[in-house]
Amino acid sequence: MANRRGHRQFGSIRKERSGRWMARVPITDSGGKSRSIGTFATRREAEDALALERSAMVTGTWVDPDRGNQTLADFAAAFIETNGYRERSRALNARLLAEWIAARLIAEVRGRQLPIDLGSRPLRSIEPQDVRLWFSAVRAESRRRAVERHTRVATSTKTVNAAIRAWARTARVPVASTGRIPAVVRQAWEDAGGPATLVRDVRPTAGATEAAQAYRLLHAVLERARVDGLIRTNPAAIERAGSVATLERRPATVAELRTAAEAMPDRYQAAVWVAAMTSVRSGELFALRRRDYDPNRRTLRIERAVELEGSAEAFGQVKASSSLREVVVPQVAANALEAHLKRFTGRGPDSLIFTTSTGGVVYPARIGPHWAKARAQAGRDDLRWHDLRHTGQSLAAAAGAGIKELQARAGHSTTTAAVRYLHRVQDDDRRLAAAMDELVERDANSHGGS
Repeated sequence: MANRRGHRQFGSIRKERSGRWMARVPITDSGGKSRSIGTFATRREAEDALALERSAMVTGTWVDPDRGNQTLADFAAAFIETNGYRERSRALNARLLAEWIAARLIAEVRGRQLPIDLGSRPLRSIEPQDVRLWFSAVRAESRRRAVERHTRVATSTKTVNAAIRAWARTARVPVASTGRIPAVVRQAWEDAGGPATLVRDVRPTAGATEAAQAYRLLHAVLERARVDGLIRTNPAAIERAGSVATLERRPATVAELRTAAEAMPDRYQAAVWVAAMTSVRSGELFALRRRDYDPNRRTLRIERAVELEGSAEAFGQVKASSSLREVVVPQVAANALEAHLKRFTGRGPDSLIFTTSTGGVVYPARIGPHWAKARAQAGRDDLRWHDLRHTGQSLAAAAGAGIKELQARAGHSTTTAAVRYLHRVQDDDRRLAAAMDELVERDANSHGGS
């Protein structure tokens, strides 16, 4: 753009010996210095490039490319440490960064193997195509690892021995329930095609959750870089890459819930009922103190959660502000909880409601071995502890909960998850708790009469 005297008002253009045209723009507060924005085949293309730069500066969308020199890995590490994550989320994201973003991966394109080292790249140099190649490599590698884990678990000594004993019972081959399995029995199992039944088909979505989590982190990091003015646009723009389409997990029936609870150690039986009937997260459940339960109103106050084992602090903030809530406890869970308080909980208001046998914090991972045995007793080897939360939401929906009730009860920040359980709209949490009790009582009467 030239003024009426023939002098350019913004930037400069000159013809290089190569015949190409170089365009330069001024550097703010540099005492008259300028910076090249590239060379162009024609003068007109250089003029257009300068016009775009000028327009971006006027509209406030211009980004100094020199500000994006920091590597993605370094910027991501700082983002994770300063984004206010809970310790559990911080640890997860630090692992995702190390394993997927800062790591060197291989993408296969038309039979060629292309090395991907996104973490070492300057922020300003990352293009959408780079993100697409990276995500392709992440999906392939995360699935490969998932298949490898599946095979390793399926062919472990413990799994193999359990399979042989199960086959032996069906085939009426005598074998002890413990100890070494005779070679003749093992051979008979192998001859019957036993090994082929161990490694079953891997789910189509194996590894997909890990890849989606890695993508969500990358997107969040690059979005922060954009907001901070380090890059102009966020190159992580793959539609639905951060989500995984899966079938809704099957919640426990009341009968299965009762069987599993009775199979747990005495000090954890009430935890099963409370988890299932209030939809609290495991971290929230095991952070509850005596003063968080009001027996007169039959409510639980959720205001903190157990941190990752090994963290500096045992307890931290809940997942989101929407998770700060008060939940009415259905009578069946309240009865179990109040019996538990008398038998296992200390008298002080700050005494943890649920503790280990030595009085320690029940870290969610430590409940796993007990729960594995209990769910097997209920015939639900697929039932995770977290599925008790889904069980509670399903029971609440069956009792007539509306979308807002489900969202508030579970502490969801959006209505997306609550919609899965919605049957019809009603709006009284206390009535809802009573209706849930009726469902359980009805099943109990039916169970007792059978």
